[in-house]
Amino acid sequence: MNSNVNTQGGGLSKFKGLAVDYKISLIMIGDSSVGKTCFLLKFADENSNISHIPTIGIDFKIKTIQIDGKNVKLQIWDTAGQERYRTITQTYFRDVQGVIVAYDCTSEESFNNVRNWVRQVEAHTNGRENVEAVLIGNKSDLVDRKVIETEQGQALAKEFGMDFFETSARTGLNVQETFISITKKIKDKLALKEAAVAPIPQSLGGANGQIGGAAQQQQIHNNRESIMLTGNGHNQAKKEKKGGCCGGSKK
Repeated sequence: MNSNVNTQGGGLSKFKGLAVDYKISLIMIGDSSVGKTCFLLKFADENSNISHIPTIGIDFKIKTIQIDGKNVKLQIWDTAGQERYRTITQTYFRDVQGVIVAYDCTSEESFNNVRNWVRQVEAHTNGRENVEAVLIGNKSDLVDRKVIETEQGQALAKEFGMDFFETSARTGLNVQETFISITKKIKDKLALKEAAVAPIPQSLGGANGQIGGAAQQQQIHNNRESIMLTGNGHNQAKKEKKGGCCGGSKK
């Protein structure tokens, strides 16, 4: 994946003290015990001791990474998959820009419930087109216990227009790639929005606020000529109808 991601020091750099160009909020959802917490911990702290830690309600991690030369601060919400916490989880959907939907490759039930999770996202984000989403099939390292084939995950992701990764929180397979993929998509979307609303500068510097430099002055001259020609368009059209100027003589 060519994302120009800084990976100094054997892991994604933390860029402490540097200015943040983008702040992005993500949320991880999926059934209980699919490995969401371990997956997030593997990304947030590669040196942490990964073990099964049931999430009570909701938790979050913060990590800053660099993509395409921009510092991106990620706030990643880790949710509990149990039914009794669903109401709490749903309140966070409205404020996120990206969703990571997880299932367990060794659990057919967690795979079948992906559709339920996607429907919840759609219901609480005014339509899923407002957020980026990625589907992960976690615990792919448990080959002997795997019941969901790669092709099944790919097909389901395609159905919902999501990227897909088979991952392993234990080995680190596609952990960074998952976060980089969704973060880059959101960052690029935010950059396009910024460009669309950026004001046209009234002055590019120079004495008394005037535009300086020969190139800028020439551009102004060209623009004025264009405006004058546009303003004379109606008169020019009348001349052509009468056979004058560029229209040639009537026969």
